[in-house]
Amino acid sequence: MPASIIGHKCLEGRREATMFENLCNILPSGTETYIVGGAVRDTLLGRSPNDIDIVVARNARDFAQDLNTSISGHLFTLGKPGLNTHRIVTGHRTYDITPLNGSSIAEDLARRDFTVNAMAYSLSEGELIDPLDGMRDMKKRQVRMASSESFRRDPVRLIRAFRMGADLRFSIEKGTAEAIHRDGSLISTSAGERIQTELFHILAQSNSYPYISLMADLELLLHIFPEMLALKGCRQGRHHQFDAFEHTLRAYQQLEMLLNAPHRQFPLTDRGGSLPYDDTELKQLLKFSILLHDIGKPDVRTEENGGHIAFIGHETRSAELAADITGRMKFSKNRAAFVEKIIYNHLKPLHLFNSHRRGELTVRGRIRFFRALGEHTPYLLMHTVADILGKHNDDARNTAFIQFARTLAHQFIEDYKTRALCPPLITGRDLIEQFQLTPSPRFKELLDAVENERLAGNLATRLQAIEFIKNYLNTD
Repeated sequence: MPASIIGHKCLEGRREATMFENLCNILPSGTETYIVGGAVRDTLLGRSPNDIDIVVARNARDFAQDLNTSISGHLFTLGKPGLNTHRIVTGHRTYDITPLNGSSIAEDLARRDFTVNAMAYSLSEGELIDPLDGMRDMKKRQVRMASSESFRRDPVRLIRAFRMGADLRFSIEKGTAEAIHRDGSLISTSAGERIQTELFHILAQSNSYPYISLMADLELLLHIFPEMLALKGCRQGRHHQFDAFEHTLRAYQQLEMLLNAPHRQFPLTDRGGSLPYDDTELKQLLKFSILLHDIGKPDVRTEENGGHIAFIGHETRSAELAADITGRMKFSKNRAAFVEKIIYNHLKPLHLFNSHRRGELTVRGRIRFFRALGEHTPYLLMHTVADILGKHNDDARNTAFIQFARTLAHQFIEDYKTRALCPPLITGRDLIEQFQLTPSPRFKELLDAVENERLAGNLATRLQAIEFIKNYLNTD
């Protein structure tokens, strides 16, 4: 960092000052106006912030209206009476204007979450204000709480510490980690949607595993998901080297590595030339799903006298518990449905593999699997591969399954998806006109049977489909 910044002097003439200087030209004049928080942090880190937080000592609404007039933005007022934030949206940038929280800017900054967010730039003085040594922590690349009361003031900051760490690739300072361990249970008092938001910011990062692992070590993960506690010490069968909790973390690590470089296990593209694993939200949801994929195991665990351990139906129980969790965290219907679908079906690829090894897997069976999972098929296959890799390292059966999954993914992308894009060969109207059938639930059975045969490559024309239905009805 330039010496002038480290010494908290005027930033004039420095690269980091450019954004501040530009803002000086558009912000209403007046004393005690400060840019604060993430915009200061990101600017000093060489980033270009799009969200600008401004603290003013005078009437915040008047300031916001003056600024909005000068930049021709859209002004909104958020929050509760007395705690209002005045937000201006213009182009790609958002300005949040709030009144000074306390009698001075130093008091305001002391109430913030982390020291790297507790810096301000005084527009009137042209000076960086850093009462909590945020610059020092930036140089050390660490997240440190602003005060010992930080997490008690707002428990969602417990997760935000890891969100910031993952985003900035910073470590969690020792005292802060100890406070997270001490205050972790407070997270249960936070709103579910806020927990979801912070957690998904972590899951969006390509290097989230070390932070998820540390959350587990500090027991915060168990406070977020108390259902995971029973996984600790839950011994598994002979194919597992670790207890269910350690396996979950290792599977998560394997999944993240796969998502970061899917071509290593799935060197495939669709006909458009893009990888089918590029949806950021689905990647986040897949990571979330693998954290919960085995939480039902302790509830269904059985152990016979010979030491054989089984978890019959654990995928169903895990999906049920996951539904409780997504409800608690206020997931949208689509998000919750994806999580439940992945968890409920996470053993299906293994069932197909076992059928394949016995020589019993048919084309129809494979098509039924593809149709049931649809566009989520590649994500489920990746999930199951990560699950397998999280058991232990060297196993010929694991290697054989991964090759099977690669082949299945290839068949889905190169064959099934191409056929699935074509229109169906017949419709319900054909069943009425050709066979004088009355609309009923059986229509779906008949149309599904035709579609399965078409996708399997056994039917190609409408006439073939009609002949198939004729034979199908005659066998009843």
